[in-house]
Amino acid sequence: MWTIEKKVLSVMKTVDGYMPPEDYVNTIFFSVFALCPEGYFPWSSRIYEAIILGAIPLLLADGIVLPFERFIPWRSFTVKMNVSH
Repeated sequence: MWTIEKKVLSVMKTVDGYMPPEDYVNTIFFSVFALCPEGYFPWSSRIYEAIILGAIPLLLADGIVLPFERFIPWRSFTVKMNVSH
C-alpha cells in the first residue's frame, strides 16, 4: 500500500464480472491508472470517469482521436497504448 496526497493506493486490483457502482467508483478513486478500452467508439465514458475520480486514463485504442484535441492537451494527463502492439 502507498499513500499519495492522502489517497491510499494498492499495487493492483483486477475485477472479473459485476461490481456494485459504489465499489466501481472507489476502485477508480483509489487507483493511479484506470484502463479505458475503446467501446462503441474509440473513446468512451471511462475516460471521463477516470479524470473525474483522479486517476490517469490509460487509453487502449488504435488511432484514437479524442474530442476537442485542438483545445484540450490530452497528452498532458493521459497515456495512450495501441492495442495492435
